[in-house]
Amino acid sequence: MSAQPNCSDCNEPMELGFIPDASNMIVMQTQWHPGTPKDVKFLGFNPPTFMGKEVPAIYHDAEQMLPISAYRCSRCGILKFIANKIEN
Repeated sequence: MSAQPNCSDCNEPMELGFIPDASNMIVMQTQWHPGTPKDVKFLGFNPPTFMGKEVPAIYHDAEQMLPISAYRCSRCGILKFIANKIEN
């Protein structure tokens, strides 16, 4: 999406940003994946714990994942998420 969208609620211009995914001690851009999450086990075992909490693991195909951009209305705060394919 190249054009800056306007808010669907108040018609004000929206600001481009992203949602940081802070997990496993690194920060990445949130990704979109088609379908519903499916639990994954490693060698038949549940995923390990991290700092006393179970770490959820789900199947994902990295080739199908798309980075999510977020537009935010500075007037009313509504968010609009966009997951565009990366152009080569």
